[in-house]
Amino acid sequence: MWYTAHESRAACAMHIMADPNDPNRFLIVIFGGARYPDGGPPSNTNNFLIYDLNYKLQTSFDEKLKKLAKPNSDPKSMADFAHCCLNQRTLIVHGGRQSNGELHVFDWTTGWRKIKQKGLLPGKLYGHYLIAQGEYIYLVAGQQGKKTWKLKI
Repeated sequence: MWYTAHESRAACAMHIMADPNDPNRFLIVIFGGARYPDGGPPSNTNNFLIYDLNYKLQTSFDEKLKKLAKPNSDPKSMADFAHCCLNQRTLIVHGGRQSNGELHVFDWTTGWRKIKQKGLLPGKLYGHYLIAQGEYIYLVAGQQGKKTWKLKI
């Protein structure tokens, strides 16, 4: 059976992540993307939607997310960014149309952290992919890139 979300999103991250309060329970975590309000133009967002596996909106996480917010670490509103999830506990996002190529990491303990990147960098990308494998993440292609990048995490 298909379920309908209470809000439409495009170009967002969606992953199954472990519930921080119960490691045996899993959540559908949606971050960022372009929102399409009824009758209005699309707008990018940097907030979360969290559902249980029966697709029931979990507003109980709203307060926890507010407490984890850090103005200089949270990514700005974004769409068309690359993302991956490590061990169903850590969300990684990179780039996007409004980004200068920033790399951000989110977990339920520390919230968002902006990762300082050194050396040769992929730069401003959108429409690209992040893939996690072992101790590395791989960044593949993108609208302005033609390479594959590898970063030890």
